[in-house]
Amino acid sequence: KEGCSLHLSQKFTQLYPLSRSVPILSSRSAPGVIMATGVLGKSLKGHPGVFLSTDAGLSWRQILNDYYFFNFGDHGGVLVAVKYYKAHGETRELLYSTDDGETWQTFEFSENNLRVYGLMTEPGENTTIFTMFGSFVGAHQWLILKVDLRNAFTYVCTKDDYKFWSPSAVSGPRMPCLMGRKETYERRVPHSNCYNGRDYDRPVKLEVCECELEDFEW
Repeated sequence: KEGCSLHLSQKFTQLYPLSRSVPILSSRSAPGVIMATGVLGKSLKGHPGVFLSTDAGLSWRQILNDYYFFNFGDHGGVLVAVKYYKAHGETRELLYSTDDGETWQTFEFSENNLRVYGLMTEPGENTTIFTMFGSFVGAHQWLILKVDLRNAFTYVCTKDDYKFWSPSAVSGPRMPCLMGRKETYERRVPHSNCYNGRDYDRPVKLEVCECELEDFEW
């Protein structure tokens, strides 16, 4: 609609700490995958949600409503989110998706509701282990909880579970050059519920572009 845009939060939480919006998340281990807190409308004052892009920002779709801590692992094969307690109250559930946010499953990580202050994983986002830190409800006492989502996958990926993807709206011979190169990455098919593995080495096809008439000026 006219005047309606998607506004993504990056520094908003520094001005309004109660929002606790997670900065825009991307990783070299998951090319093209971006998660962000955003608002649809004319400004950041609307109702927030979590948005996902799987084509390097060319298109976006909303996958969750309200404020969440989020992260991803297994080279982008699993998305993880947990409610921010000042927006939702206490929780005992971790949300995860292995199909690019189309469907979500829940995992109860505690017998009692807790206040969750953060969600982390190892640098590189290539494992299935996630760490939450928070506290009890009655009296503040720091808690650290570790969850391994390895069993969320049904089998180890084979070559049939992958396809090649490029960061462009156009593929094939007419794919434009980005910074003088054409790069194509192997990525897991979203509906293949398979495990990439920590040691997965992503194949990348690289082609250096030759100069054309448009690359010169008078």
